[in-house]
Amino acid sequence: MSKISRRFIIAGTIYFAVGITSGVIGSIIHGPEHLRTVHAHINLLGFVAMILYGIVYWAIPHATGQKIKSPYLANVQFWLANIGLIGFSLLNVVYAFIMIAPVRYAIGPFAAMEALSGYLFVYNIIATLRQKRFVHAVNKRAA
Repeated sequence: MSKISRRFIIAGTIYFAVGITSGVIGSIIHGPEHLRTVHAHINLLGFVAMILYGIVYWAIPHATGQKIKSPYLANVQFWLANIGLIGFSLLNVVYAFIMIAPVRYAIGPFAAMEALSGYLFVYNIIATLRQKRFVHAVNKRAA
C-alpha cells in the first residue's frame, strides 16, 4: 500500500472515532446547529472522503497498472483536506458558542481548502486515467 493511501486511511479512521464521539456528545447536550454541521463534516469529509481517497489512490494503480499521475499533488491534497477540515471544524465549534463575525468569516478559507483538496483529487485521478499507457492497456484487453 502506498504511503498516501495509508495516510488517508489512517486519517479517515481517526475522523471516524472523532465523528462517533461528536455524535454522542451532540445527542447528550443538544448543542447549537453549528455543532451538527461539525459532526456532519467530520463524518462525511473526514471519515467517508478520506477513506475513499485512500482506497482510490490504492485501487487505481492496482486496477490499471498505472502510477498515480502526481504523488506530489496527492500529498498536497492530503494536507489541504486535513488542515481545511480541522480549521473548519474548530472554528465552527468556536462560532457555535461565540457568535461574532470575525470567527464566522475565518471559516471560509478553511472551507475553500477543503474544496481545493477535492478538486485536486478529481484532477489527479482523471489525469491518471487519461495517461496513454492506460488507454493502450484497455484497448489490448478489449481486443
